[in-house]
Amino acid sequence: GNLQCFRLGWPAQAKYRLGNECDNYGEAAVAVPFGKSDGPWAKYNLRLALREKGEQDFEAATDRFEIASRENYVIAGGFFPEGAFEDAKLWVGKRFYNRNDVHINDYYYWANTGLGAGVEDISIGGSGV
Repeated sequence: GNLQCFRLGWPAQAKYRLGNECDNYGEAAVAVPFGKSDGPWAKYNLRLALREKGEQDFEAATDRFEIASRENYVIAGGFFPEGAFEDAKLWVGKRFYNRNDVHINDYYYWANTGLGAGVEDISIGGSGV
């Protein structure tokens, strides 16, 4: 017979990671850097995910096979030699940002994930924050 999947019902709606998940999932990421270490730089990031149902040992790739773009963004820095923006980075695109989860049941309680743009790592005062 087919693989029997384990999942808690309402209200938990959790599948847990106990080796009894019905799907196969993997991610591959690539980062391509541009620029020099002593000046402006940029980096292109791409993360693709692959998932299949995994219910049988033979499955048609057309019905049960998915490739998804998980992250696709550019980040750049090194534009300001000193001051509050010395370590600042500009980014634009689709990315994982501040993802915090309970890993065993695949639950993200805080996930700022998706399309956007921003500036990060700006120093405030002398604290280096």
